[in-house]
Amino acid sequence: MLDSLIVGALNGLLTQGGLSLADKFKKMKLKGKVEQGSATDNELFKYNELLGSSLADYVESSRLMHAFLVRNPNHLFPNITLGVNGIAMIIQRKQRIAFPDMKQLPEFDEVRQHIGKAYELVHTTQDSWLKGLKNADELFLLYVFKVAQAYYFKGFIEHLDGNTQEAKQLKSEGVKLDKRVLKMLPYGN
Repeated sequence: MLDSLIVGALNGLLTQGGLSLADKFKKMKLKGKVEQGSATDNELFKYNELLGSSLADYVESSRLMHAFLVRNPNHLFPNITLGVNGIAMIIQRKQRIAFPDMKQLPEFDEVRQHIGKAYELVHTTQDSWLKGLKNADELFLLYVFKVAQAYYFKGFIEHLDGNTQEAKQLKSEGVKLDKRVLKMLPYGN
């Protein structure tokens, strides 16, 4: 079921521990670069890895991703991150919300917008993502994971809108990409 897939995807975001002093310093340095829109793809990943899972962490991440997007509007990572953060924040703020009711919330409009943009960016460059998988480095594989997320969460929105067939197709695309990425990782099956 698509709802359980989304819960699983969000679970990874909700299980990070505390930071060492070195990591806190690294996070401060990266924060400035993200805010100025000059962070590399690798730095965007590292910054988000260093964040925790409290509501304050999601708010900080979202604020910085918005700042980054002002200078880099057609960037996949901040768009999908803002969409996923938005869902995580809704769940944290409204502990008992049922998934079908989520789309009635005014803050869900922004989630819809960012996930839609991420999916559009992925969909229009699908061939290059798939070709790039042949000799992919770790950073590229992380990006393809974000591509898979764009499919999953676009599927989630279609599911909420009652477009069951479309939701199944998008979920299937995300799963296929995920499996390909896992096979290429040194610890994959």
